[in-house]
Amino acid sequence: MRDGSGAWAARRLRRPIAAFWVAGLVVAAALGGLSPGSIGTGGAAQAQRLDERVMPKVILRLAEPGELAEIREAVAAGDAARAGDLILSLTEDDSSPQMRYTAQNALCVLHTRLAAFDAAEAACQAAIAIRPEVWMAHNSLATAYLQKGEYDAAAAAYARAADLAPSGAPAEIVAHNQALLAERRAATADRGDG
Repeated sequence: MRDGSGAWAARRLRRPIAAFWVAGLVVAAALGGLSPGSIGTGGAAQAQRLDERVMPKVILRLAEPGELAEIREAVAAGDAARAGDLILSLTEDDSSPQMRYTAQNALCVLHTRLAAFDAAEAACQAAIAIRPEVWMAHNSLATAYLQKGEYDAAAAAYARAADLAPSGAPAEIVAHNQALLAERRAATADRGDG
């Protein structure tokens, strides 16, 4: 997912980027094609409000390629329930704080994609409670707020993610999302919505 300059290709996209990790292989994937209401309380009305051009990106880092393939297949097939089950199954063999954090952050990203913002916030807060020093769940929480239109809450969560993100790709991801937030705020102000 890197371009020739070494910068993340996603930097040029106009969508927030969320990340979740599990020990092992790194792969980037979009959570496209999921049906609203498949997980949590995301309904069709909420999904209609969600701007399809602005969806979070996810960085999956899984221990086994088989886990990755199963989750990607479920997402590609639009089977959000199965994707959610697979995410939660990550903790069956490993209930370490890292794995529980990863599963909760992944659920946050999935719920955000489905416009189930209350469930997304709860999952992100659970991840943050497990590992408050890790930037990714703060970034995911901010993305949920951004998608919901709660720009002040998004700004605060992105600021916390920026404080925690190491330099390089993580810092670039958060900076990208902060710039997107600024664009959204400006567009809202131009329309007179905010």
